[in-house]
Amino acid sequence: MPDDRPATSSAREPSAARNGELAAIQRLLLPPLPAIAGWDFRSHYRPCEEAGGDLYGSQPLPSGRTGFLVADVSGHGVRAAVVMAMLRAWLGSNKVLDRAGRGETPANINAMLLEVEGLGMFVTAVFVSLDPADGSFYYINCGHPSPRVRRADGRVVRLTDGRTIPLGVADDFGLDGQGVDRLGPGDCLVLFTDGIPEARDAGGDFF
Repeated sequence: MPDDRPATSSAREPSAARNGELAAIQRLLLPPLPAIAGWDFRSHYRPCEEAGGDLYGSQPLPSGRTGFLVADVSGHGVRAAVVMAMLRAWLGSNKVLDRAGRGETPANINAMLLEVEGLGMFVTAVFVSLDPADGSFYYINCGHPSPRVRRADGRVVRLTDGRTIPLGVADDFGLDGQGVDRLGPGDCLVLFTDGIPEARDAGGDFF
């Protein structure tokens, strides 16, 4: 019987190369975080595969606030990466984080995803609008892991779990997962994707 292992290996090589190319493009699509006096913004992006569906972004708002987004496209691999790139391009071209209405941005993304026939994918996301002048912010959680606030005294506060469904699932996704909070000196707001709660140790157990 012929040994087909070399052919299998050869077939995987182009796929790995494509994933590597997509990963490089994805990193180019991830924008630098804003530079605002008195504030320190940092990011870390490490996909579990060469190409993935995680996304973050920020935009200055006309009111002087700054908008932030962290999102995760369902699934992994090339298809999730392509949807992530589509979403990033749409965000940039439409400047949706500039819009004042608290629910307008997620509603627009939800509608866009539903309009793509046969997409069959959804997006979880957290939207944050920060006022650098006083540290106040409001947020909307659309089926995403809940952000955390680490207070200057070491306490860790879990922001409201919203019961909203992810974007791209239904026309009426609701806005139950929204809230208002404030960052004081030394406080830190942490936004992340499911790679954090789903991380495992060397033995395969959740941290």
